[in-house]
Amino acid sequence: MLEAFGLICNGVKEEFMRRGVLPANSIVALLVLTLFVPLTAANSSSITTDTVWSGNVVLDEDIIIAAGSTLTIEPGTVVDGGEGFTIEVAGSLQAESVHFLSTATPATQSSHGQGLWQGIIVNPTGSVSLDNVVIDNSNIGVKSEGDLLIDRVTIGNSYLGIYNIGVADVTGLTTDSIDYEAILNRGTLSLHSSTINNASTGVMSSGTVSIEDCNFTQLGSAISLTSGATVVSGVDMQNVSVALTSFSGVSADVSNVTGSNITLFADMGDSDNFVLSSVNISGGLLATSKSVVKTELYNISFEVTHTNPNPVLRQSCVGLCLVDNVTITNAGKGILFDGDGQFHVRNSTIVATGYGIRSTNEGVL
Repeated sequence: MLEAFGLICNGVKEEFMRRGVLPANSIVALLVLTLFVPLTAANSSSITTDTVWSGNVVLDEDIIIAAGSTLTIEPGTVVDGGEGFTIEVAGSLQAESVHFLSTATPATQSSHGQGLWQGIIVNPTGSVSLDNVVIDNSNIGVKSEGDLLIDRVTIGNSYLGIYNIGVADVTGLTTDSIDYEAILNRGTLSLHSSTINNASTGVMSSGTVSIEDCNFTQLGSAISLTSGATVVSGVDMQNVSVALTSFSGVSADVSNVTGSNITLFADMGDSDNFVLSSVNISGGLLATSKSVVKTELYNISFEVTHTNPNPVLRQSCVGLCLVDNVTITNAGKGILFDGDGQFHVRNSTIVATGYGIRSTNEGVL
């Protein structure tokens, strides 16, 4: 009965608002409804004028914010995306101190996103600003082809955290329990002062990305670069299988990194230009590469804490591979160079029980 009463009252409210008046008895009815029904439904699928949400909002269908319109969600608001609904932004969305979630039951215990709400989708014309926001139980926390501004946002229990195709400025992001990528970037991304935890991949990027003062923990792969330009500075990594992965076409400048319990720090693949400097870490292997064009390793301290039969640093180079002021301790095998490129070693200390440096093939050491 309360549900039917709510529909009647909403209809009365809309009718009188169209006429520009709202009688006293309708106001009383709406107040009573607010007291006895804890959640109100967002019934409109399209927002075409500036709109404000507050209190508790339940989506019963997709919400589209039209171009030129702004949806403002006030502090303290709880938005329930239900089972499979989304907020699509062609205009503007501004949310501060808001909790987005889904109360739907997951299909399986191991499923974070299936059957739950779809998240916030930003169209190329859209812009979204999220401040002190929590996003839970989504397929994708935020997918953006437009402009995305994030400050102090937590995303958890989702398939994907952020999928950026546009321009994203992200500060103070915390992610936890993400099935796949915490951040998937194919646009331009600036990531600052953030903590990426418990995901298959922390950041996967084929675009332009800058990462500064961030923590990466409990990850299969912390930062995976498939193309584009990347600058990483001031990061700490703990309990990571592969910290950095890079491929042909990638330009990467990574500096000021600390960490421990890292199985492989850098898989440089066949990178065109990979610079690694000011690193103090421990784990199994420092770096490996395959037919790289150029790599530069400066001011690195690596302590081997995982027993393994492989060389700690293996460089297969067709161009120039530089090792300068690198210290490797507690190794079984130190550095192995192979390929037809040039290998320069300067001011370095290799402590190993097997060999310190070995060079094969037709390269110049």
